[in-house]
Amino acid sequence: MTDGQPSYGSDNRVNSSEETQWLNFLENNGFDASYVVGFGSGFGNDTSEILPIAAKPDADGNYSDTFDNSDVVLTVDNDNLSAELQSLLGLTVGASGNVTDNDDEGVDGWGNPTLVSVEFGGTTYTFNSSQTEHTINTDAGDLLIRDDGSYEFTQADSITADQTATVSYTVQDADGSTDTSSLVLTTQSAEIFNGSIIQNINAEEVYQLGGLASSVKVDISGYRDGVENGEIVLKKDGITVENYDLDNVFDGSNQSINTFGSGDLFDEVVIRNTDEYLFDIDRVEAIVEPDSSPILNGILVDGIVEGAVYTTTSGVTGTTDAKGAFSYREGDSVTFMVGDVVIGSATPEDLAAGQVFLQDLADVERTDLNDEYVENMAVFLQSLDADGNAENGITITPEMHAQFAEANLDLRSASEAELKAAIETAGHTYVTEAEAMEHVREMLELHAGISEFDERVADNDLLTATLAKGTLEGLSYVASSGLQGEMVDGVFEYGDGDTIELFVGEQLVASFSADRVGDDGVISFDEAGFTVSHEELDALLSPQAELAGTNRLNEDADVVSLIGEDEEPLFTHDESSDQGESVEEASVASLENTDGAGEAASLIADELLNSSEDELFKDEGEEGGAQQAKVPADQAEAPAHVTNPHDDLNTSNNSIDQ
Repeated sequence: MTDGQPSYGSDNRVNSSEETQWLNFLENNGFDASYVVGFGSGFGNDTSEILPIAAKPDADGNYSDTFDNSDVVLTVDNDNLSAELQSLLGLTVGASGNVTDNDDEGVDGWGNPTLVSVEFGGTTYTFNSSQTEHTINTDAGDLLIRDDGSYEFTQADSITADQTATVSYTVQDADGSTDTSSLVLTTQSAEIFNGSIIQNINAEEVYQLGGLASSVKVDISGYRDGVENGEIVLKKDGITVENYDLDNVFDGSNQSINTFGSGDLFDEVVIRNTDEYLFDIDRVEAIVEPDSSPILNGILVDGIVEGAVYTTTSGVTGTTDAKGAFSYREGDSVTFMVGDVVIGSATPEDLAAGQVFLQDLADVERTDLNDEYVENMAVFLQSLDADGNAENGITITPEMHAQFAEANLDLRSASEAELKAAIETAGHTYVTEAEAMEHVREMLELHAGISEFDERVADNDLLTATLAKGTLEGLSYVASSGLQGEMVDGVFEYGDGDTIELFVGEQLVASFSADRVGDDGVISFDEAGFTVSHEELDALLSPQAELAGTNRLNEDADVVSLIGEDEEPLFTHDESSDQGESVEEASVASLENTDGAGEAASLIADELLNSSEDELFKDEGEEGGAQQAKVPADQAEAPAHVTNPHDDLNTSNNSIDQ
């Protein structure tokens, strides 16, 4: 760089001898180009005095004083020096664009001016006919923004940590309607990669940068052109971007650091020895660039939540601003927290709409006002609100983050009592679930345009009932109020006035109204209005239900029969008149010695007569699974069995056979 008035040298210029030395230096050290910049008033179209400094090699890598170097010469006024240098070298030291690029002006078109005002740090900057632009100073840098929405951002100097600044702006359309959004400015520090020093490399060394770089500095010693052979390969996603033959870079007299890379991004450096002669790698250094994907914006809504800490999977962090806005990159998931209490995490699918509601964090429909996790989030956030009035937005302060640092509170599973205790212990007033969910409903109506919701069922209004069909596993239920879940021991929850639907997987098998449930909290198979038979239901619940020995005992059965190989009953226990009697009180109907089975049947009958029902018929879930007769091991070959399909569940006198 020169102002055209050199003060050193006998002739105040670079002479031909000095130019030759300079070009040799550039060629021997592998430089890609030498730019010369003349600034100030001493230049015009006359660049003859600075052309000897400007240089770039020809296609073979050779420098020459006759080669056209005009495209690496720049003359510029002082006022434009910084911008011209950035343009010349392709540097990005800021950002520019238009805030309305992601906005929709509607049918009326944009107003004049497009921007009414911008706000940052509590100060509002208004546009009018005499004030068409504003410059706003932030910790991240300086923002110049104009009334047409265009902006230029210049990053601050000497930034030692990542910085984020959020500027709110208000736009208007042609009929004067206004709306507000935000511009988020983020600076990120670059990482420096330093690779391992390797002596006597005899194969190849691979350096994974952990990010993207556009150039890498490599220092190699002990390499002689024509003796050792090697190469440097730059790759991105495993694909070669550039390849350098070390013979063109290093020789016995040149062991200086060389820079590789022409500007294309790469994430891997391979230094390879291609013969048996060894050399050393003394340095591998690269500036790893931060993720350059665009920053996107979203809003956390329960009212508008300001001050919640958020982190993203790409490393963007911050706190939600006064508009509830947060920043993320495409493909990110975002986690929101107060202290160490996780409010919830939004997936990329949740973020796509630009607004994140509590139901999104809980992965339920936005119309669901009964989910326990949603209730806990709503109660927690509204109870912490700084002014206690969620109608004007929810504000989380730094003091609140400190109060819940190291807190052991899981909003997904916390009971109402646990949540209330945690809130009141921190000195806040507990907002009830009913109050909190009414506010959630209002915010969904206001911000999401939802008008129809699942009926709200307070915890103390929940009812439970049991399906009277033994212990069935695999049924799920959905109530019209939004309550749903898996039935355990036949139990389900519902609200007064609900319609309850029962499912096996995705197949609807029954539907009934809440008034069908008896005062004792029990509803029978027939009252539930099943659309399938007992047998079909059992087949749906247990694909193996038709296999021998796997069916469950019918709880309504009155007769237990022991069947011989010829399908004639060997032993019968009739409980139709003495329900609850043990098997030892039963009578032997007949014991016939058929095909040698009589002795075995007699032994089995003795075993039956001397066993309790609990011993004979195992409960489901115990070892063995199905309820079966207990048979002595040494009589396992006896042609007799006790099984129980549900073929005759609707009869009053069932014979249990196969």
